[in-house]
Amino acid sequence: MSVLHVILLSGTVGVGKTTVLLEIGDMLEAGEEAYALLDLDWLAWVRPSANTHVSVQQILVDNLAHACRTFRAAGVRRLVMARAVETSEDVDAIHAALATPVALTVVCLTARRDVVADRLRGRDSGERLLEHLRQVDDFAGARDAPGIGGITVATDEMNATSVAQAVVARAGWASV
Repeated sequence: MSVLHVILLSGTVGVGKTTVLLEIGDMLEAGEEAYALLDLDWLAWVRPSANTHVSVQQILVDNLAHACRTFRAAGVRRLVMARAVETSEDVDAIHAALATPVALTVVCLTARRDVVADRLRGRDSGERLLEHLRQVDDFAGARDAPGIGGITVATDEMNATSVAQAVVARAGWASV
């Protein structure tokens, strides 16, 4: 089985994870290699029954394992994912769900709080805006979040295409 090369884009809400995911997808589309894009939030957008003992994180990991098997069966060699990951334990669980052989690179996208707040105000309002602004502060205070993965790309002063190019370069995906 060939190595699955994976980039996990992490960072707080509003930092540009999904936008950069799609930009990298455009870059991959121009090539010949099989690839997949996956916003991990959609695999765990669930409210489990109150009488279940399954966590949202476990639902995410189980769904990712199933999706990964499907991607591998389709010949996918590159996978780009997005999710605000706050702990190294969450990264480890995601890594395990991908099965082996896999080369996982975690890239934390960053931006100043005022930049993220402006982006959120441009897309959200009311309670959703307030909740997302709280999430920005919570993510900044998370134990591991800013240092997970070792690669950090600031999105403050770059457009999405430039950020995507920087992510791909820093992840060592020279052939994209």
